[in-house]
Amino acid sequence: MKIESFGKTLVVSGLSVLNVSNAGSFRDNVRASVQPHHTRIDVDMSD
Repeated sequence: MKIESFGKTLVVSGLSVLNVSNAGSFRDNVRASVQPHHTRIDVDMSD
C-alpha cells in the first residue's frame, strides 16, 4: 500500500483487495497519514 499527499487530497494506492484480513492495517495506515488540511481521500484499487 502506498499513501501520498497531493495538496488537500490523500491518495491511497497499491490495493487490489480490501477485506477483513487487511482492513485494520488499511485503517491504521490511513488514519496515521491524514493531516488537518486533507479534505479528500482517494482510494485507487485498480491493481
